Amino acid sequence: MKKVNLCLCENRDEMTKAGHENFYKHFGKLAPKEPKTLKDLRPLFEQVCHGCKAGLYNEAYEVYWEKIHKKEEHLIVYNLSAWETNLSLVKNFFPKADLSQMPLVSKKSDQSFLLNEAGLALLYTGRPKEAEYPFLTGIKMDIDVENWSGASIGYQNLTVLQFRTGEIE
Repeated sequence: MKKVNLCLCENRDEMTKAGHENFYKHFGKLAPKEPKTLKDLRPLFEQVCHGCKAGLYNEAYEVYWEKIHKKEEHLIVYNLSAWETNLSLVKNFFPKADLSQMPLVSKKSDQSFLLNEAGLALLYTGRPKEAEYPFLTGIKMDIDVENWSGASIGYQNLTVLQFRTGEIE
């Protein structure tokens, strides 16, 4: 009896990534131009999640930074105070959602930003001890590439962490 390959792709991983890439594109089309609420942001959350699962980490990061954070406005955290949602989004950029590893975006500045976001989200969701490693890792990266502004922000956030945990009085 002849074996028939019913899979159109070489392997299931390739087919799964292709499916996630299609969802990434689909949710991008559903998103409103100017999201203002968590409900408005839902298609963008899905777009980031599926983009990362498709291996489109840099593209998903652009959606995260430009549309969900709205760049320097930081819509999701400062305007909407959605720290837990932000933490869930950020974890998509890490291998197996493991914050002790490096984010899978290619630019060092984006990796550092995601580490800092992970630290902040952990801090503001009541897990300050878990926040220290992402902060310190991001600061080290910023120093290595001489991103003094990023290092300064990281140190400020680390100071807030240490104050809240009683390490600084």
